[in-house]
Amino acid sequence: NADTVEARTSLGGFYANLGRVDEAEMQMKAAIAMDPNFAAAYANLVDLYRVQNRDAESEKLLLEGLKQSPGSSELHHAYGLLLVRQNRKPEALAEFGKAAKLVPSNTRFAYVYAVALDSEGNSKAALSEIRRVLPSNATDTELLIAAETFSRNAGDYKAMQGYLQTLINANPNNPQVRQFVEQFV
Repeated sequence: NADTVEARTSLGGFYANLGRVDEAEMQMKAAIAMDPNFAAAYANLVDLYRVQNRDAESEKLLLEGLKQSPGSSELHHAYGLLLVRQNRKPEALAEFGKAAKLVPSNTRFAYVYAVALDSEGNSKAALSEIRRVLPSNATDTELLIAAETFSRNAGDYKAMQGYLQTLINANPNNPQVRQFVEQFV
């Protein structure tokens, strides 16, 4: 049971949390060698490299992982984050879009993709992406704030007001939400 790809990946994460990066890296590489299609091992090793400012190795590893598992939303998302750090925004936007499309129900991927769209000046597309996931997450504070912001950026003040009202209705006792809403009332 201990010598499985999942166990090696978990052990690598455990060592990383202890600051034992060499052992963490060894375990994560062993996990990848055991199963080159196990996306979580790549993602964890990339994260270990990120905190060590080893982006060149991260990119090589992510491209290897995506070659093995082109349908991994997790790896597309991680690659998008790496590309943002490298200021390669158009490529990052494409990777975030792939991640969001591969797992349409993942609100985190949708949110990050929407923020990337908005940062590229496409507030309408950003709002469309948020609206896609809002029905199944109608009281999610982060999504509602994003919907309000993208509506405002797109000049749709009626929709903005509606999202503000939904936000306050979903969080009637939250002082931070109330403070956020009050700046627009």
